[in-house]
Amino acid sequence: MKPIIIDIGSYALKIGFGGEYAPRFDLPLVMGQIKDNIDFITKKRIFHELNIKNLKQEYFLGQEALYLRNYLDLKWLYDGRSILDEFFFEKVFELASDLLKANQTILISQPFYSNVVNQFGEKLFSAYNAYEVIPAVQPLLNFIASGTNTGLMVDIGHFLTQITPVVNGVILGDGARVVDIGGKDITDLLEQLLIERNAFAGVKQSSMLSPESLSETIKELYCYVSRDPAEELDNPRRRGSDIKFPLLYDETIQIQEERFLAPEVLFTPHTKNVDPLDKLIADIVINYDADIQQVLLGNILITGGTSLLPGLAERIYEELVRKFIDFDYKINVVPFARFGSPRYSTFFGAAKLTTTDVYKSFKISRVDYEMSGAINLPVTFLEEFFTIFQKTTGAEA
Repeated sequence: MKPIIIDIGSYALKIGFGGEYAPRFDLPLVMGQIKDNIDFITKKRIFHELNIKNLKQEYFLGQEALYLRNYLDLKWLYDGRSILDEFFFEKVFELASDLLKANQTILISQPFYSNVVNQFGEKLFSAYNAYEVIPAVQPLLNFIASGTNTGLMVDIGHFLTQITPVVNGVILGDGARVVDIGGKDITDLLEQLLIERNAFAGVKQSSMLSPESLSETIKELYCYVSRDPAEELDNPRRRGSDIKFPLLYDETIQIQEERFLAPEVLFTPHTKNVDPLDKLIADIVINYDADIQQVLLGNILITGGTSLLPGLAERIYEELVRKFIDFDYKINVVPFARFGSPRYSTFFGAAKLTTTDVYKSFKISRVDYEMSGAINLPVTFLEEFFTIFQKTTGAEA
């Protein structure tokens, strides 16, 4: 029987089977509770429009919560480091629990330096009767998915960005960085810029869609990373005409320079105590000798949903060229989108891993867990990564 793969990202929980290209379930790790100021008439109208028959329902999960966010108090259940609400985290998990059968081997992935496997691991053995658990870290699975064993993996998620150097299948743990900036920061800044310009003033009948929800959609459809934002601000012709984002009832939202100003939070994160993305990468690389610097700069892979922003790879490349202008280095920035969906890169790496017999040596049984009281990443997973890479094959559809 193929192992179950549980990929816990900072935005969504993805669950599926080993050897497959994509997960069966992709569930945002968010819940929402009806706001106190929503009267019964409004609630009844909303529920009728969405064909929700239970008027006593007070909370929603996953995509339903995101769709209704204008009427809910939203709470994210996982921040990329630890579970924030175990009760509702498990409720989201239960939506896909039909896949989880007794005596099943489960591969569970987590970000580097996260504690989610230990937080939720006990549930896998007790509530879901897991036979064995295989813990894995997402950066290494991303490398397996990309088919390379050397380079710098830049995984830009919803809440977190993970930057991990790997050379010849060996993860350089001293250089790995996990910082609290990601796609949500772009959405938040975009919403703020649009509100400051009063862009939502004309949205009346379409008010079921919240400014946050609209900003998320606008980000995905229209935002891009500028190679020179200052020049684009001074020269409107360069950025082209403004865009009108169509809504229901012939309403529109006009989008201007916010398209490229919002993603600038990755390179100028003024509101957070983190370094710009290009500086984070450069600081990691510079700590190694010249040979290692070259192999890392020669294969920078960017993944995660935010890596789909047009222009991001080019901007990272140009910023790094400026920083290493005195060195004769070849810099290459590769979007994971060349290999497949960056949202599922970790899942795909896990799917490829389970096509080999190598993963079997990393299993932690119920007895192992009861003896140690923890689910720790096996040292052999790090030591044998090169072997893993050599033996992985393409996943089957």
